[in-house]
Amino acid sequence: MGKYVLFLFVLIVSISLSGLTANFYSDDFILDTIDPEVTLLMPVGGEIYQIGETDSILWEAGDSNLTGTPIALYYSLNGGLDWNGISDALPNSGVYEWLPPAQSTAQAKVRVIATDAFGNQRSDESDSLFSILGICPLPPQNVRIQAINSTDIYISWDKVTTDIHGQPLEIDGYLVLYSPLPVYPESFTQLAATSDNWFLHEGAADFYQSLYYVVIAYTGDYGRPAAPGSRIQQAGKTQMQKRFPLKSNLTSGKEQRQ
Repeated sequence: MGKYVLFLFVLIVSISLSGLTANFYSDDFILDTIDPEVTLLMPVGGEIYQIGETDSILWEAGDSNLTGTPIALYYSLNGGLDWNGISDALPNSGVYEWLPPAQSTAQAKVRVIATDAFGNQRSDESDSLFSILGICPLPPQNVRIQAINSTDIYISWDKVTTDIHGQPLEIDGYLVLYSPLPVYPESFTQLAATSDNWFLHEGAADFYQSLYYVVIAYTGDYGRPAAPGSRIQQAGKTQMQKRFPLKSNLTSGKEQRQ
């Protein structure tokens, strides 16, 4: 499709008693037949959006004949089979702060549509699926690491009863991970999934001085772990506060040794 300048030739014949005719020509006008350019920048796939928290939808769009509100946004919860409107008359600001629907899914997609003044449209959507998940639980607090005998390490923590905003939340359990290195999450191995607020690491007492532990509160199918502020704790050493890419709570037993 191209963009053309059409010269409209309008001939009006007026017959009068004198037999005269008059020819009238319109001004030139532009007919735009080119679709706008539009690219969805986020979410493109793999992101995790949280229910109850706003997150950004980002895009780029351009055309010489865009209107003041040329952007429409849609979302899908089933991989693009069905689409629901977010807004159909947004300015081309490139960003929209979106409050996702209160429905968990691992098959979410977003679509952006740009329409110009002549009705030409182009759309773009997430390249792959992203997730919409429930509010993160608060990370387990007061993680304690103890070598209770010559064989075993006992790990305990306060029960989690709220989300990261302090609202009541019933969690489904805890994950316990360990590593000889404080490199999270790459070096950590899962020990257990438990509904208790303690775990016995059997046969690990010989390594008490060199093990790091992570305790993660989760809801659902391990899909919504603890909050971004996480804690590394190592037996006999000072606790280190850190932020990790995966939302979790990291702790180890060295600092508990008195």
